Amino acid sequence: MYIRTVRRRAACLLPCLLACAGYAQQPWVCEQVVVCMVDAFNTASIETVRPYLSEHFALEGYTGETAYRKFKELITVPGKATLLAKTGETLRDNRLTLTYSFAFEKLGKRSIRFVFDRSNKLLSASLAPDRPKRP
Repeated sequence: MYIRTVRRRAACLLPCLLACAGYAQQPWVCEQVVVCMVDAFNTASIETVRPYLSEHFALEGYTGETAYRKFKELITVPGKATLLAKTGETLRDNRLTLTYSFAFEKLGKRSIRFVFDRSNKLLSASLAPDRPKRP
């Protein structure tokens, strides 16, 4: 009787364990990347964040090297930053979206959305104070 109960419990737990093992995204790791973003704003350099950027990183509609150049430009605009609060968290299609409110020295209070891929790398961010106008 005891062995049957143990087998039944193990059979119920196995799918849960396999599902957890297949789900690699860890919100706390992504939150640490957001903290690195504060350092990036305060030092006006993307070097602290660059190791956490996905190879498919996009910024305000720009991709590839253009996204990195735009990121370098935008990181200097707001001045010193203070992380105020996490205002949202959404998981959809193996992408974790975290939204935070920041207080910037030059821009005031702004909300920034960060999207992370399955391996906790930053896929995109909405940093621009205004959307770039395209001709």
